[in-house]
Amino acid sequence: MFIMLAGFPPFQYAMKSDWWFEKIMSGRHSLFWKAHCRTAYFSESAKDFLNKILSADPSKRITLDQILEHEWFKGPILSEEELQEEMKARKMVVTLEKSKEKEAKEKKNQGVAVDAGSWADDPDRGIDDIPLTPPMFSGKMDARATSGDEDLEEFSSVSIEVPVFEEMSVFPCSTRFTMLGSPLHTLDYLKRLLGSARCKHLIDATRARIKATYIDPKTGSQVHFTIVLFSDPGSTERTIVELRRRKGDTLQFHALYDEILVQTGEMLYIPV
Repeated sequence: MFIMLAGFPPFQYAMKSDWWFEKIMSGRHSLFWKAHCRTAYFSESAKDFLNKILSADPSKRITLDQILEHEWFKGPILSEEELQEEMKARKMVVTLEKSKEKEAKEKKNQGVAVDAGSWADDPDRGIDDIPLTPPMFSGKMDARATSGDEDLEEFSSVSIEVPVFEEMSVFPCSTRFTMLGSPLHTLDYLKRLLGSARCKHLIDATRARIKATYIDPKTGSQVHFTIVLFSDPGSTERTIVELRRRKGDTLQFHALYDEILVQTGEMLYIPV
């Protein structure tokens, strides 16, 4: 419900070390909502409803019968026409935000300072300081973060040998999707994504593939996988990306694949 209202989750991990979850666990809902209401709107009745659902104490958590009788749950709903108009308005907001992100990226490429840093990077932050950004999905990776590696220029002189994708010559695979962009840009993008996810990775640029290991920060379990790029025979501006599990838990591997799909965002073309 929180994600449907806000577009992002209420916290990253259900752990005391998570800023957002700690506010819920300690009952300091005012700080929790002060942070979230900068980027999303919640009515007072919706806040009360969510506070009772997200109670860390099971004995104080709202029951199903109480949910059905709550003011927010029984409140007015939008008509089909109103819903369409609302979704159109939200799409305009998203489009505007993407335009701002693109402009900021262009300024960054030109050497113009556009970001004063994140909450996590501030050495003077306190436990109750409001984070600058809402929690991302699962907190695993953020494609906008940099891994500390050099930019795309390090690949500019590399000759990439990308095999042409042929449906009959490749084993059926459910972990395959198509991205907008050339193999060179796709390779660089995935390198940055894995770096921000704290994945150990080794890039074989000449063969357009990446060997990587993801270590779960909570359990320490590892998933070893390979990312292989194929050129799309239908377009030089699309690249087919395939993830292959080498070792590790299958469910965790598929969860990681889903996370990569989420973070590829606007670069994702269509699953194949």
